[in-house]
Amino acid sequence: MDINIRVSTSEAIRLGAPRTGDISVQIDAAALTSGQREALRGWLSVDNVVYSYRLQELSSTGLITALTIEAGRLAQEAIQKQVDAAKRAAAVEAALQLTDIKALEDLPYEVREDKRIGALLTQLRTEAAISEMLALSDQQYDALSAGYTIRTVRVDGLRRDSRLAERESARAARHDAEAADREAQRERQQIEDNRIAVAREQQRVAWVAQYGTEGQRKRFAAGLLATEEILAGMKSALFATLDYPRYENMKSEDVCDCEYEPCHVEYHSKAAESATDEEFATMERITDTLKSLYPDTPQAYSVELRTHTGESEQCENTVTRSGILVKILDREYTFSAEYAA
Repeated sequence: MDINIRVSTSEAIRLGAPRTGDISVQIDAAALTSGQREALRGWLSVDNVVYSYRLQELSSTGLITALTIEAGRLAQEAIQKQVDAAKRAAAVEAALQLTDIKALEDLPYEVREDKRIGALLTQLRTEAAISEMLALSDQQYDALSAGYTIRTVRVDGLRRDSRLAERESARAARHDAEAADREAQRERQQIEDNRIAVAREQQRVAWVAQYGTEGQRKRFAAGLLATEEILAGMKSALFATLDYPRYENMKSEDVCDCEYEPCHVEYHSKAAESATDEEFATMERITDTLKSLYPDTPQAYSVELRTHTGESEQCENTVTRSGILVKILDREYTFSAEYAA
C-alpha cells in the first residue's frame, strides 16, 4: 500500500531529500510485524499521512528503509536535473561565443530560449541590418518604409543608430529639398494656370468682338453668353475648311443585337498600326489642307489615324472602324475633331 510521509525542512536536509512536503512510499503491510503494523496504524492521520516528527520512530521499526529509498530516488532526480542544467549552461556559454546568425538560430530550443542568446541574436541581426542599410543606394535607402524590417529588425528603430546618422541627415536633406521643389513646382504651376486662365479669357473676348453675332455680343456684355457656346463657335471656324464626313461613334447595335437582354459592348481606341490606301489618301488630303492654313507653324496641328473596336462576348462579335483624329492649336486652346477614314 501507499502512504505519504510529510517531510519537514530539517528532515529533508538530514535525509538529503530534494524537497519538502509529501513523499509517497510503498509499504508491504504483509511483511510487517504486528508491532510495526500497530505502530503504523497509530501514526497515520485521517488523510493517510505520517508526519515527519515520526521519522525517528519509523527508523526504529525498520520502516525508514522505504523512506530512504524514495528519498534517494528523488535526490538522484535532483542530481540529474543539476547535471542537465550544467550541460545547458555550458552550451549557452559556448553559444555566446558564436557570431553566425544562422548557427544561433539553429540551436536547440532549450539553449536558444536563454535571454542572453536572444540578446546576442538581436545584436548580430542589428549589426547585419545596419551594414545592409549602409550599402544601399540613396534611392533604395529613401524607399525603406518605417514598418519595413531587415533581418527581423524594424527600419525605424535602426535609423536611430548613430552609425546611420550621416545617411539619415542626407535623407532628411533630400526630403526637405524634394518638398521645397514640389512647393516651387506647385507655385510655378499655379502661376501658369493663372496665366492660361487670363489668356483664354482674353482670347474669348477677342473672338466675340471679332466673330460673334450681335446677339452673342449683347449676351456676352450682360454676362449671359455661355463659354461652351463661344468655344463651339471657335472650333467650328477652325475646322470649317476641312469638309470631310465626321467619324460617328459606335453604338451597341452596331456590334450586337441582343433580342432579350441589354447588350454589353466594350469599346477600345488606339493609334492605328496600319492603314489602307484609301485611309492614307484621306490623311494626306487633310494634312495638305492644314499645311496651306499653317505654312509656318506645322506644330499647330496633328493628324493621326485611330482604330476603334467594339467587342461583345454575348454576340461573339467584334467590329473595327478607323477614324482620323485632327488636333489644332489656337493660342491657349487645343481643339480636336475626328473624321471618317
